[in-house]
Amino acid sequence: MTNASHTANWRDPAFSHHATGEAFDELTSGLYSMNQQGLVSHGAPILHPQVTISTPSKAIVDDCTSTTGWLEYVAATGKLKNNTPGGNRLVESHVELADGVWRVTDYAVGDLGSC
Repeated sequence: MTNASHTANWRDPAFSHHATGEAFDELTSGLYSMNQQGLVSHGAPILHPQVTISTPSKAIVDDCTSTTGWLEYVAATGKLKNNTPGGNRLVESHVELADGVWRVTDYAVGDLGSC
């Protein structure tokens, strides 16, 4: 997601290796929307993932993700989209093992300050 957001490339072939189902649909839809609005992001989120529940083929991964260094910019001008500084958000990802690969199947992103 981070790499694709730098160009708002909703067709990035890496998505199918890392996400499926609702997660895939949400990621591509979000990037498509960014592209249509003429937005890209710079930087990267700071991640601290922890597996909170797991079975041999499924897991839930929680993360207090910092987006302070991963903001949206207007692609044509390079200017920040707005003055929102980013912050910490609780991200809960559901992942499943299929064909020897772990993929995100669904995720939820909390409000700013949720962790």
